[in-house]
Amino acid sequence: MTIRKYILPLGLALLSPISSHHSFAEAPTNINVKTSKAKGLCVITLPGGNAPETDKSMSLEFTYRPSDGIFRVSVLVNGWPRAQEEDPNKDFPLTLTFDTEQTTASGSGGYSSGFNDKLWGIWPAGDSANEAVSMLIDAKSVHLKADGMDLGKFDLQVKGMVYNWINNCAIEKRENDK
Repeated sequence: MTIRKYILPLGLALLSPISSHHSFAEAPTNINVKTSKAKGLCVITLPGGNAPETDKSMSLEFTYRPSDGIFRVSVLVNGWPRAQEEDPNKDFPLTLTFDTEQTTASGSGGYSSGFNDKLWGIWPAGDSANEAVSMLIDAKSVHLKADGMDLGKFDLQVKGMVYNWINNCAIEKRENDK
């Protein structure tokens, strides 16, 4: 499966039904996301609850690199002792379970510290990344688990919004690279 080449522009996707059983009336009145198209990446970040065993808020970041098709999901926390103290070479999968009952686990994952402390998972280019990204098409929420932790459920705010943004960004970047 490949990323869909044609989809509604993001503005239309947010104002139009994304599936036959989803209506604009069900959409939240406030969309709270951060996006970036810098450095050849398509990044969309959404707020979450608190990191396990802390009062530190989490953000969920989806990153897709159109040049090679690698897909990364990161949990960002500012000042997270768990990420700061763990071995940066530790490798474990990040498991995503969507409200559509689809589940995927990254090929690898770990911790890193810097401006934000991160727990991340990477799906390598090809079928693995394409299947993971395609699970976002009908998703409105995702539950994350990694390294023995339950990171909880993240609200993706509008069904299919994350997929549509990544897909539209990837199309734009590929067209601009021609």
